[in-house]
Amino acid sequence: MSLIGCWIEGRAVTTLPNELRATHYGDGVFRTMPRTSGAISLLAQQLARLAADADAIGIDVSAAILSDALDDTPLPDEAVIKLCVWRGGAGRGYAPASGARPLIAVYAYALPTYPAAHWRDGIAVATLSFRLGAQPATAGIKHCNRLDQVLAARELADHAGAVEGLCRDLRGNIVCGTRSNLFWSDGSALYTPTIVDCGVRGVMRERVLAVAAERGIATIERACSAADLVSAREIIVTNSVIGIWPVDSVDDRRHPDHAMAHCLQAALGHPLPLGEHACGR
Repeated sequence: MSLIGCWIEGRAVTTLPNELRATHYGDGVFRTMPRTSGAISLLAQQLARLAADADAIGIDVSAAILSDALDDTPLPDEAVIKLCVWRGGAGRGYAPASGARPLIAVYAYALPTYPAAHWRDGIAVATLSFRLGAQPATAGIKHCNRLDQVLAARELADHAGAVEGLCRDLRGNIVCGTRSNLFWSDGSALYTPTIVDCGVRGVMRERVLAVAAERGIATIERACSAADLVSAREIIVTNSVIGIWPVDSVDDRRHPDHAMAHCLQAALGHPLPLGEHACGR
């Protein structure tokens, strides 16, 4: 995605401060969200989650302050918005400065384009050998240190035709995609991996769980083994930019049933409504 613009504290910038802790240590958190027709999807949830992530690593910022930062930024009507909260302070050394005011940065990127078939027919997915590191203290948080995801995406590039790659934890359980949360279904319940040692609690993940529950579909969070996906009737990946993509194949093993995925797409209406689909038990 091409960069449209970047703003720090409401001011347009073309370079970043040399001593920014986020660039040296990954000391910050962020969320990525689509803005279409001048509105950001699930904005309240995104801001609440970002503020909670910041609090989890000791950065004091409220959802109201984050909202004001967006309001003060001349955002394009159509863009992917990356909203960052970086720990303030400068100078060499890991220890953060006491009382340093956080910095809020907003990036705008051109909206990506994907084939409509990704939503309708599903995507090919590969299981990766790369293992995500274990750190319970930061599990669930979308912090700025994304080296695990960089290395996983690098491996994914070696799998011709695969649109997403599935990442495992150190125990061998499947946790998520390189850029997505994972769901699978046996035809009645909807399952998603627990976030314990690694992975991100995506806003779209939480929204899908809520929408499924509203429609009478049992939702269960538990560890996901390779065997769970082999026997799954449906597999789904989600994030805030793509919404919901059905998975048509995992490592060349087909999963052609996409009924629940299409049901959830219709219920969410984001980002590619496909009409009404009956769902629920």
